[in-house]
Amino acid sequence: MLTDPAATRDLLAGQVQAAWERLVAPFWPRIQAVLDADVAHRSRQLTDHGLRPMLEGIDARITWRDGTVVVNDGMDLTVELRGRGLVLMPSAYIWPAVVAVVDEPWQPTIVYPARGIAELWQQAAPPADALVRLLGRTRALLLARLDRPASTGTLAALHGLSPSGTSKHLIAMRDTGLITGTRHGHEIRYARTRLGTELSRAAAAGGATAPLRPRPGRAPA
Repeated sequence: MLTDPAATRDLLAGQVQAAWERLVAPFWPRIQAVLDADVAHRSRQLTDHGLRPMLEGIDARITWRDGTVVVNDGMDLTVELRGRGLVLMPSAYIWPAVVAVVDEPWQPTIVYPARGIAELWQQAAPPADALVRLLGRTRALLLARLDRPASTGTLAALHGLSPSGTSKHLIAMRDTGLITGTRHGHEIRYARTRLGTELSRAAAAGGATAPLRPRPGRAPA
């Protein structure tokens, strides 16, 4: 390193790139879907309930005290905000720890296990046969996967589909009210509507529905 710093820098950069390509990149769409879903969930909590319930809902070791955040991971670590803001960073690798970054000059940051990491490496259950017969295999597969919001690119990568073909299927299901799309920056993330969720659950349960009952005073048709 001392005799040729530039060559050492290039060697290390190349090794980091190789590690990314071999160890992370093949699984990144799946990881990114979990991280995006966590961010969306925390954003809704912040909007609906405010900062303190959102923070304390992340992990029992995180508490809000008089304008500061305390992380108790074996010892109390106080994150002094002082108007500097707070970065919340979900991670697929840090479980079961919660880490606070408090050193200057970095912005105060809390790194925590993302919601859903327990299911990260489990294979998704195949869609119900009834749903496949109704929608076709690809659309049934996409609808079943949308138990948490995901973008077109993520869904295409997870299922080995082309982005353009995936987009057409998603738009068709959006136009029929099964899913909805919300823009996040440069991408649109899709999620099941109530109708889409009920359809998926009914198909998984074998299509059972409540029996029809005639109205009082009327003969059944």
